[in-house]
Amino acid sequence: MSLEDPRRRSPDYYPLTFQYTPVFGDVDSYRHLNNVALGRLLEEGRAQLNRLTFAESGAGTPELHLASTTIDFLYPGAYPDPVVCATGVIRIGNTSFGIAQGLLQNARFLAVSESVMVKTIEGVPTEITDSERVGLRGLLVTAADAELPGGGPH
Repeated sequence: MSLEDPRRRSPDYYPLTFQYTPVFGDVDSYRHLNNVALGRLLEEGRAQLNRLTFAESGAGTPELHLASTTIDFLYPGAYPDPVVCATGVIRIGNTSFGIAQGLLQNARFLAVSESVMVKTIEGVPTEITDSERVGLRGLLVTAADAELPGGGPH
């Protein structure tokens, strides 16, 4: 899925959202929300999705590593207006999955992002379990083309 896909700029596209009220420390010298602050919001959205899907069980607890991320900054954000972080799964492979995100403020998207997360245990890529896969499927932005044939390359 391309960051340019027009569906990416619809709040209804994403199954998971949370609202954040910026603090003054999020503001840059131009009085806009700093891009680093927006990146932190995207990180929190990924963490929220991961907490919903992957259980913590002590020894052998899965770790989720950010393998790659791309952010397209579309418009500057305004302080102190609330920002909505919208998140959903776009791909599910054997040991990794893709996440699509958007940041929305005052009915306008500030940024869209795609990330790849890899599940590991003790640093070794580890297969996504059936129950985790069910959880990820429940957070798909769209059912089409989400499952890679044969579980994908990872």
